[in-house]
Amino acid sequence: MAQLLHSDPGLQPERNWLAWRRTLVSLVVASALLVRWLPYHALMTCGLWLLLVSCACLIGMSLQRRYRLQCGYLNRERAVPALGSILALTAAMQVVAMACLVAILGGF
Repeated sequence: MAQLLHSDPGLQPERNWLAWRRTLVSLVVASALLVRWLPYHALMTCGLWLLLVSCACLIGMSLQRRYRLQCGYLNRERAVPALGSILALTAAMQVVAMACLVAILGGF
């Protein structure tokens, strides 16, 4: 895990770091599960796989920065949520969910 940058371990930065790490692992697992659809929905599967892997990579690359920001917010006693990241990830998951529903229900 990242180096502690505040005086009270176990607070929000660590929980936030762990939550984003679980999200990263979930995206990797979901992208691995999409591989089984490859013979049936090649183009859509490749696009969704690329979206999931891109999200996972972006989260992985920003974990340390997120942790440092959260520690800084804690030290200043002022937190700012990462709305852009949350909204982007939510939109990406909506696209994946809708595409999977279309593939399953539409019989593509």
